[in-house]
Amino acid sequence: MTMRRWNVRVRGLFSVALMLAGIALPPGGLAAEKELQYKISAAQARLIRKVTGTVISEVQGVPAEPVDSLVFDGVGVERIRGRLRARLDPVSNTGHIEARWKDRHGIWRYHQDVFVNLPFPTGLRIGPSATQTELIGPVDPVVINVYKQGDTQAGPPFTPTTFTLLAAWGPARVSLNGRPFDNPFDGPAPLWSGRLVVREGVRDEKDNSVRNLDGSIFAMSDPSRGRVDHHDLEADLFFMDGLDLSPNTNFPPTNSFFYHLVFEKVEIEIGH
Repeated sequence: MTMRRWNVRVRGLFSVALMLAGIALPPGGLAAEKELQYKISAAQARLIRKVTGTVISEVQGVPAEPVDSLVFDGVGVERIRGRLRARLDPVSNTGHIEARWKDRHGIWRYHQDVFVNLPFPTGLRIGPSATQTELIGPVDPVVINVYKQGDTQAGPPFTPTTFTLLAAWGPARVSLNGRPFDNPFDGPAPLWSGRLVVREGVRDEKDNSVRNLDGSIFAMSDPSRGRVDHHDLEADLFFMDGLDLSPNTNFPPTNSFFYHLVFEKVEIEIGH
């Protein structure tokens, strides 16, 4: 992997202390009285979505099944034009996420300004001692400075274990070519389940693959072997239908529809 330094700017002594400690704000006290602002800008998008056979399900002409939305070997990953902007406050769990990109189906827009809890742990932290870890959540829909994925049990092992600067979940509105791209799987509501995760890089910049420490292709069955670039940042943006227990031929995640973008050029500004 190409080694790149994180582009993170921190404003305010309180924020500096927060970043150095590597912890999120506790509820109550001084922290709860202050607003903490994360401003995120991302570009250089990749579409992590490969049709793996004859399409048997689609949404407005966009293949839904069978699709691999993780593509660990990088084959079929597309580099596309796209940008993401977000302003989020992990204290009040408020803010907004905006993204725009273009793929073979046209021009997409993503908007999210509501954030909700997930029904499983949202992160893993070191503590209360160096030899112990602690799963957190489901508490806040916007979390900062946690380890996720991999073998943490905080989320599925869709990537190696990575340090996550910020993650946010909630309902999202999506449009395609200026028309609402509504969710047909979850009842009358047109919204999708949206997620933004800003974390250490896991994808090789040359071949888009996710690999193990020995160079082999990453596998969800053994996530502890995954390789991470600690000098790189990536921003993953997803939107999907809700939990779907019906059988389908999608490689994980096994949702009826799953759209996955990774932005490689990420800048973060943190302050009050």
